[in-house]
Amino acid sequence: MTNLPRSPLSWALVALLSCIALPAQRGGAGGQGAQGGPGGGRGFGPSEAILGRMGTYFVDVTLSEQMLFKGMNGLAETTLVKSASKDGHLSLLYLFDPRTDKRKHENFESLMFRAPSNIAIALRYYKCGRVDLSQDEMARGMFGKKSPMFVAFNEKGKVAGNASMKGYKGKPRVLVALVTRAAKTFAKGKVQLPKFVKQYRNFLNDYMLYEGKQRTLQNKMARLAKKGTIPVAKKAKLDKDTAALVALEKKLLKAEKKLLDRAKLPVRDEKATRIGDRRRGRR
Repeated sequence: MTNLPRSPLSWALVALLSCIALPAQRGGAGGQGAQGGPGGGRGFGPSEAILGRMGTYFVDVTLSEQMLFKGMNGLAETTLVKSASKDGHLSLLYLFDPRTDKRKHENFESLMFRAPSNIAIALRYYKCGRVDLSQDEMARGMFGKKSPMFVAFNEKGKVAGNASMKGYKGKPRVLVALVTRAAKTFAKGKVQLPKFVKQYRNFLNDYMLYEGKQRTLQNKMARLAKKGTIPVAKKAKLDKDTAALVALEKKLLKAEKKLLDRAKLPVRDEKATRIGDRRRGRR
C-alpha cells in the first residue's frame, strides 16, 4: 500500500471535522442555541449543542408590593408573564428560597432541570422566570412556606395551575404534568406538547448519535495526523465518511427546522440563565 504525505485536502479534512457543528452551537435554530462544539470540549456529559437545545433557561423576576398584595393572581402582573401573553405564549414562574438549605436547593435544581430531560424539552414551550424569595421578606412571607413552587400561566396570562414541592422534594413528573395540563388547549396550529416532546427527543437522540460519529472520525483523523502520512485507501475512506457526516448534518437540521417551525416556540431571552447544571455553571 502506498503512503502519501498529508495533502492540503487532508489538512482541510482535519479543519472541517473540528468545525462541523449544528446551528445550536452557532446560535441555534431560531437563534436559541448555545456556543460550543460537540462534546463541549469536556469529553463527558451532554455537549453545549445539546444543552443549548434542551437545557432549562430562566430569567430573574422580581415582585412588587402591589403584586404581592394580590397573592397568586399578582404573579400574572410580572413583566415576563405579561410579555408572554402579549405574544400568545405560555409562561412559568419558579419561586424558591435558597437560604433554607443551599445543598438541598442545588440538588433539587439538578434533579428537576438537568439535561437531557423531558422537562427541559417541555419548557421550551414556555417563557420561564425564577423568583428568589430570599431577596424579599414580604415575598418570602407570602410564598416561602410553599416553596419551591411552580406556577404555570396560559397564553392569556391567567394562572393555569401550580405545584408546590415544599421541603425540596423534587417531583419531575408533577412538573411535567403541570406544564402539559396548562398547554392542553394551547396548540392551535402548533404541535401538541406531548407530541413535541417525543418528536424533539427523537431528534436529539439522532443528533447525539451524529456527535458520536463525528468524535470517532475526529479521533481517527488525529491518530493519522500523528503519523505524518495517510494511506491512499484510508484517505479515500475519510473523504467518504466526511461527506456522509456533512449530509447527515444537513438532514438533521432540516428535520429540526421543520419541527421548530411548527411548534412556534418563544424566543429565548438573552438574559436567561441555564440552571440545574452545577458542574458547568454556564449561561
